[in-house]
Amino acid sequence: MSVTCYPRCLQELILNVTLEEPELVAPAEGDSGKDFFLSNIDRILTYTVETVHFFDARKSGRSTSEVGAILKNGLAKLLSGPYSFMAGRLRPDPATCRLSICCNGKGALFAKASAHHSLLDLGDVSHPSFQFKKLVLQAFDVSCLEDLPLLLVQVTTFDCGGFVIGLGTNHTLVDGMAAVEFMQNYAAVVRGEGLAMEPQPDRSALKARLPPCISYPHNEFIRLQDLPPEVVSSFAATRSSSDLSGRMAPPTAHLFRTFPLSKPLIDSLKQKALKDGLLSSCSSFDVITALVWKARSIALSLDASPPSTLFFAIDIRSRLEPPLPAHFCGNGVFSAHASATSRELQEMPFSSCVKLVQDAIAAVTDDYVRSALDWGEINHGVPAILSGCFFVAAWWKLGFHNVDFGWGKPFYCGPVVNGRVEFVLLLPHTTKDSCCIYLALEPHQMKKFEEVIYEA
Repeated sequence: MSVTCYPRCLQELILNVTLEEPELVAPAEGDSGKDFFLSNIDRILTYTVETVHFFDARKSGRSTSEVGAILKNGLAKLLSGPYSFMAGRLRPDPATCRLSICCNGKGALFAKASAHHSLLDLGDVSHPSFQFKKLVLQAFDVSCLEDLPLLLVQVTTFDCGGFVIGLGTNHTLVDGMAAVEFMQNYAAVVRGEGLAMEPQPDRSALKARLPPCISYPHNEFIRLQDLPPEVVSSFAATRSSSDLSGRMAPPTAHLFRTFPLSKPLIDSLKQKALKDGLLSSCSSFDVITALVWKARSIALSLDASPPSTLFFAIDIRSRLEPPLPAHFCGNGVFSAHASATSRELQEMPFSSCVKLVQDAIAAVTDDYVRSALDWGEINHGVPAILSGCFFVAAWWKLGFHNVDFGWGKPFYCGPVVNGRVEFVLLLPHTTKDSCCIYLALEPHQMKKFEEVIYEA
């Protein structure tokens, strides 16, 4: 099986998008500047997550000429309810080193745009392109954290009648599951039906304990004061416009590629993991993540002894005691992690690699999460995704594809890629129960990675 590259038409196409003047969409009533509490999980996630949602719309028989105005009005209604905190701004407290949201009602940034192309011109949009950043509104003129809009929405119409919703969502607001529910509520309001579910944005259940009690080593974090200044700056919630523009293009030394994994291939990986009897069961995520870890380590030709550390987010909503409420609207995720040397990863049976992933998941208990929250209260650290580490983010089962604003469901939705080569994305595939691995490697490493995953 060969690697899947960007479609030829998308490689050749220069996506021209005409952006109208952005405007702030504010709640009908402000919240008098009250503080909205952010957990120690939220405050290490101050970056913006960009997603694109492609709607064909032709089958709906409904005109999209006013889709921008309709979605803008729907957003105003949504921000006037339980999502009003999304119209606020981040507020740091230097005295306590804490971060909160000031619910000042300054608003989300919204813009309409047009592209004189057909959606067909884009080719297979399930293969991410850096050009898709043109479909997501950028806050270029922000000079300080307190001015940064936390939610940016761009609606781009195409000549064919289709449209794309591009979202820029500050990760402090929501995780993937809460983002899907936000979109479901947004769509329901646009359809005139009211909220589909009542979000629960209160994060007080994730407060650190008094006094803090750190009962585990937390190697998944590193203190800010232990990092060099240039690395610390990379965790800033706001960037200059020149920096943002620079991230429109991939690093020149790396290739970004998509590798499809069909359902039969995933099933064969499960059979391989269970064959020697070490495991009694395994999930698709377990085997895909183990495969990526093993193949990436081999492709990078890492030294035999230094550890390779894998990070991945898992949902902790049901792992806490008591569980977080249904429709929790925040970051109910935590980074599990596993480490092994390159030699160990190459030599161990596939089942052992899968077990390391499963053990990492099992280690994230209520007690462990509480200890980590307390660690963050004292140490003010950040994820330790440094040399030898990488992060796997699973997007392919989140459920964005079920959101219908009234023009039918999207034919594709997913994240906009950036230049962070230490992130590996598991993306939706057009075939049910299949997924795509999306990652960055240097050309000779990419060839080796391909050989390993398809020989598995």
